[in-house]
Amino acid sequence: MEVQGPGLNANNRKSNCSYFTNYYQSHFNGNEDFVPNPSAIIAQQKTSVIGALWFSNENVIEEVKNSDGSKESFKKSTDIIRGAPNLG
Repeated sequence: MEVQGPGLNANNRKSNCSYFTNYYQSHFNGNEDFVPNPSAIIAQQKTSVIGALWFSNENVIEEVKNSDGSKESFKKSTDIIRGAPNLG
């Protein structure tokens, strides 16, 4: 099941949950597994902010760095955050 959501909820995709779980466990000594319950990421302010920053760093920053400033580049970055279905 692939749940999609905007903004802070962008980690709800199953693959993102798995990667974020690994990151969170290794960097914050957490034992949470967000894969079976993606909404747990946004349930607490700490994990919500960490998750949003992690997602941005992993999925958006490079796109913005490589942007040519065009409307299409902005749309692509926005689509990544929104979880547009055609992004693989």
